[in-house]
Amino acid sequence: MSLGDTVTWRARHFGIPFRMTTQITEFESPSRFVDEQVSGPFARWWHEHVFEEHGDGTLMSDRVEFAHHWGR
Repeated sequence: MSLGDTVTWRARHFGIPFRMTTQITEFESPSRFVDEQVSGPFARWWHEHVFEEHGDGTLMSDRVEFAHHWGR
């Protein structure tokens, strides 16, 4: 993956299937990238992946910020 790439995927949460397309909007290889929804079920979806050396391996941390359409 690289900056500007898009990924479309399907998932099921709480028994509800959905499809989402995200775009890589920030890319700092090999330590971090961000994907954001360009189409899908959320009003907003921002997802950061951070990779850090940890012992003999790699620790990956995720941070997600999202908003739903309900209550608008």
